[in-house]
Amino acid sequence: MHCPTYILEKGFPVRTHAALESPVGMVVPPANLAARKAGAQGTIAGVVPGHGSDVYWVQHEAGEPLAPYCYTEFEPADG
Repeated sequence: MHCPTYILEKGFPVRTHAALESPVGMVVPPANLAARKAGAQGTIAGVVPGHGSDVYWVQHEAGEPLAPYCYTEFEPADG
């Protein structure tokens, strides 16, 4: 995905890339890093604070921890 010109809204559907980048440098709890999934659908749940709008929280399944992804690791879902 190209750098968004605006902050993506909560509920925006996304699909993560088949190959994820290294999460080194993301300042989030280990449980959230462990929730990252390659090639998975989810919805934007907000921006991860302190990462300059480059990293978003994605909710994959209800009840699972939010997973952090850089905007370069996902694309809009096909509905």
